[in-house]
Amino acid sequence: MGSRIASETRPVQGGGASIEGRSRSRLARNELIPGSRYELKRWIGEGGMGVIYEAEHVDVRRPVAVKILRPEYATNREVINSFRFEARATSGIDSPFLVDIYDYFELPDGRSALVMELLDGNDLSRRAEAIMPPSRVVGIGRQICKALQTVHDAGLVHRDLKPENIFVSADGHEDSIRVLDFGIARMTTHATTAQSGGTPLYTAPEVILGSGQGPKADIYALGCVLYEFLTGVPAFAGAGVDEILRAHLSERPKPPSEVVPGVPRSFDPVIMKAIAREPDTRFESMAALEAALCEAQISAGLTTAWDHLPLPDAITPEQRALLLSRMPDPSPTPSSSSPLKSWAAIGLAVLLGGAAVFALTRPDPDAVQAMSPAELAAQALAREARTAGSRAAWVYPSPNDVSSKTAYQAVLALETMDEYGKPLASVLRTDFADTLNELGDEYWDAEGGTRFAIAYYEQALLFEPDSRRALERSGVSKGSMDAFAERAAAGRFALEELVRVEPLIELAQVDEQPAAQRISKAKRRRRSKPAPAEQPPTQAAPAHAPEVSVDPAPEASPATAGAEAPRRDPAAAKTLVREARTASKSGNTTRAKLIYERALAKDARNPSAHAGLRDLAFDAGDYARAVRHGKRAAQLSPRNATHQLRLGDAYYRTRKYAEAEKAYAAAKKLGDTRAKWRLERAREKLGG
Repeated sequence: MGSRIASETRPVQGGGASIEGRSRSRLARNELIPGSRYELKRWIGEGGMGVIYEAEHVDVRRPVAVKILRPEYATNREVINSFRFEARATSGIDSPFLVDIYDYFELPDGRSALVMELLDGNDLSRRAEAIMPPSRVVGIGRQICKALQTVHDAGLVHRDLKPENIFVSADGHEDSIRVLDFGIARMTTHATTAQSGGTPLYTAPEVILGSGQGPKADIYALGCVLYEFLTGVPAFAGAGVDEILRAHLSERPKPPSEVVPGVPRSFDPVIMKAIAREPDTRFESMAALEAALCEAQISAGLTTAWDHLPLPDAITPEQRALLLSRMPDPSPTPSSSSPLKSWAAIGLAVLLGGAAVFALTRPDPDAVQAMSPAELAAQALAREARTAGSRAAWVYPSPNDVSSKTAYQAVLALETMDEYGKPLASVLRTDFADTLNELGDEYWDAEGGTRFAIAYYEQALLFEPDSRRALERSGVSKGSMDAFAERAAAGRFALEELVRVEPLIELAQVDEQPAAQRISKAKRRRRSKPAPAEQPPTQAAPAHAPEVSVDPAPEASPATAGAEAPRRDPAAAKTLVREARTASKSGNTTRAKLIYERALAKDARNPSAHAGLRDLAFDAGDYARAVRHGKRAAQLSPRNATHQLRLGDAYYRTRKYAEAEKAYAAAKKLGDTRAKWRLERAREKLGG
């Protein structure tokens, strides 16, 4: 016999009073909810019409949340119909930003129950900070816009958007939200009166006046929510409900930047338009509001944790192209606070027609539906080149992923694609060469910087062989450059060589310090690392070749360096992994990433280093890279359940549900209890 569950505010109903002559169904911990196959586990919370419990399906052992209608509403046909409507309407809407609805049933006493996705996290009414940073507001706001645009496209309106119904899920990505509670949702054509529900702080004027409620009322509610997130106070306030409703009808709040000075002014017109009193003067759609949030973000120079989201589809092609050319690239860089100089050159809008604009900016599948397969392939390659350049991987791949494509390799591939690829490759060659020449110029006259400048000039020559300045200053012979180009095209670089040129990545970052100070800092950091294992002798470099390494011993230049593979040093790799973990725990993810990469240069078979890079990539939203490192970690340590679980998470994020299912199944077999519900989720996506 299970024990009763009690919430902090009201007890769970046991047997006793009747509903329409039927005895009240008893709810108890670790017992089946009457009329279902769900075993009740604990109370979670409650809303206006229902109480929510955690439960588990006794057959498939899937954890779920079950919302059970309050007893006082069990005979209210309108409320019961609302419950059923929520189940039927929202279960057919597929969006990663809406809570998933699994099932609907009735208890023997007549109460309705709704079974939905069990989420781990909190709603935004319980957020720790009253005033959110604008970048966080953009990331959350864009997800809500996408959720509600999907709802509106299905002919529904939410009608009760508020912080309590915006849930931040702890699913591994910062501020991953789900929109909840469609209990008072209605078809657009049926939402006509002020009785349609809602919460006074977020209720649109037309709803208060009883003139109807459509998608514009949801836009108004979201505007009020975003205003509150930015300022910490409601847009419309009052001592009671009547006073709040009067404020919606007669007052105009101050713009957010006048309430909180730190809010960028670019947000003011967006929020004020969303909460305009007349519906016709608000945004036409949630997609338009999302696009306006992107424009405000760009104007304020912000980046967010959700810049990888595709742009909304319900905007004009011109607006989309402009946003695509200006939105921050979502790919992680060596330093989130110090973007690479290549961004400025590569991110320029290149007006070679629509295909070129899309090719040199972040892709949006919906924006390129009209493109031919050849155009799409060229766009993908151009993006690969740009992304590699944003990481300073113009010619050299990262030491931890020597098989990854460099910007130079992507450009060469584009040049084999004739009419679509060659124009893009030409533009990219110019951009990359300009960036590398600028880096060379910056370090040419700096104390200790000549060898770095030459290394940048040599890379510039691969993209623009006739660059006079690079030719004169590098002094490299045609034979050496031909050999360098051949190695760069094939990616034939030894790990030790890639580690040796690593300072070129650090020195490519934007930094206000003088060049000489940056060079000195790079030397100190390099010398503070554990001494490298003894290496076999390499071929001597030509006399003219500049040294790129910052180690005391002279080394060959990038163009002429030997290709001997380094010896494994597992002990040094383990030491570096511990150092990287410390850096990661302290919040210095840039340093952690570099140290993990150095650990792999010492021992490419260290699973902990791959796991560390996997987790950093996952947290940064680079799920493809998380998959690569996750696969390697799982291969090197096949009995580690966590490696399998995290690999499954990365696969799931890249929508490779079959691979995610296999990884989760392996984690479950190894005894990881966290894999159970993940496995169910992956199988649902596969239709199983």
